[in-house]
Amino acid sequence: MGFRYWKERLLAVGTAFNLASTALASLPLDLSEKFENAPLHNNNSGAADMIALAEENSVILGFMVIEEGEVVAEYNRDSDVGDNGASGDIYSCTKTWTSLLYAIMEFDGTIDLSERLADIIADDRFWSKVRNGENRKQLRIEQIITMTAGLQLGSQFISDLLFGRPTGGNSPLDSIEYHDLNVNNVDTFEYVAVGNIFSYILQYLTNKTPQEFADDRVFPYLGINPAIDVVWEETNDGVGLAWHGLNMNTHSMAKLGQLHLQNGFVNGETQIIKDDWVERATAGTEASAEYGYSWWNIEVAHCAIGLGGQYICFDPSGSNRVFVLLQRDMGEKPEITSALIDLAFGSSFSEPISEAGGRRLVNTEDGSSFRSILEKTVYASEQEKKAFSENIHQ
Repeated sequence: MGFRYWKERLLAVGTAFNLASTALASLPLDLSEKFENAPLHNNNSGAADMIALAEENSVILGFMVIEEGEVVAEYNRDSDVGDNGASGDIYSCTKTWTSLLYAIMEFDGTIDLSERLADIIADDRFWSKVRNGENRKQLRIEQIITMTAGLQLGSQFISDLLFGRPTGGNSPLDSIEYHDLNVNNVDTFEYVAVGNIFSYILQYLTNKTPQEFADDRVFPYLGINPAIDVVWEETNDGVGLAWHGLNMNTHSMAKLGQLHLQNGFVNGETQIIKDDWVERATAGTEASAEYGYSWWNIEVAHCAIGLGGQYICFDPSGSNRVFVLLQRDMGEKPEITSALIDLAFGSSFSEPISEAGGRRLVNTEDGSSFRSILEKTVYASEQEKKAFSENIHQ
């Protein structure tokens, strides 16, 4: 029994108590089940506009729009992708999945984001081996997750690229000293593309790799089969990369957005993160209003963003929508990405296809909403590219 069944039952009960149907839009979906298609799935004006735009741009591999727990619009360039949609590398959207793992550890009491690395690894012998260890061990988890720790990619990153090694550090020691540390930039926002500090900290605290922890504490709740739906790139010693390296399908991506839309509830009873995590994760910081705990704020939604135009977005402000987007590597056109986001959160998906379809698309580039989204998406995309290119060419 899916979301629509329970919504109809509750609507019937709600009539007796004079409850508005809009109040039921926040009903937690059971995320272990597959998303149901809405009655007008892909047969509505909003979906028609989005699909037309995607078909005209070959870089778009697939997208989904979820509204009130149901799929209202969906596109896959290849027709044989299966029930779970297009799949591909999601790059830095991996950061947001890792952020979720830390939210769960915080919920368990395993970690506090205010802790310093020295509070977690209280071993002076270890820190004596770390390059610039006295400064590095003072860094706090929250500084690292918000990109305000003064970390910068350096020569090790270039060496890994040249020799085909997994990037971000391939051991606990390697991951902690992988980045250059500019102490003058601590508490200043500086986006970093790769790094595996969080993978090894998680393993140190839980005795599990990130993929093992996710297999146990995340994927079953979200109906994700790690053997089919997920490929997680690993370090040389078998630890899943923390800030990039995940490959997954659009349905699995959408589960992350829906989970945050539901404030961490995986069904009507079970919550796996603290009540205030989503609010804190998306609030931004004094250093950057646009970036929080691996979530970007882009005007109409909060988004996980990966290199090449990979997006997982949710809007908790009233639309109750989730939007995910997969694109070909490095083929992103920011104006197309922005138009799709604008349509996903600004279109109606309850009107059947008619001659009226397309009016919003035609006028999109003239709208203030589109211009604002474009500005935000270009900024986030440039941060991602800059984090790679400046180090590759230095």
